[in-house]
Amino acid sequence: MFTGADDDVTIRVWGANNVNADTPSSALDAYCAKHDVSYRSLGENSFVATWEESGTIVYVRELVSDGVVRAVWIECPSSASDRGNAIVEQVVPTFKALG
Repeated sequence: MFTGADDDVTIRVWGANNVNADTPSSALDAYCAKHDVSYRSLGENSFVATWEESGTIVYVRELVSDGVVRAVWIECPSSASDRGNAIVEQVVPTFKALG
């Protein structure tokens, strides 16, 4: 987890074994069931979801394969959305599966 100097933007990254045999579609459906997702995009091996909750904007991207799920989660206050969007634009293109 990385937090900005002003504690306004937080970036979390993680990986886990795909013990539930999730697909990108089923993983996205799980987020949509728990949150009021305002934007979603489904790819062949990944998905993106964004929502706002209690004054916080959340962006999540997961890379889902048969064996592993890799994720990046970025959140920021709604009042810092420009800063959060700039970070998403810089971080997300670098987030990819290795090997």
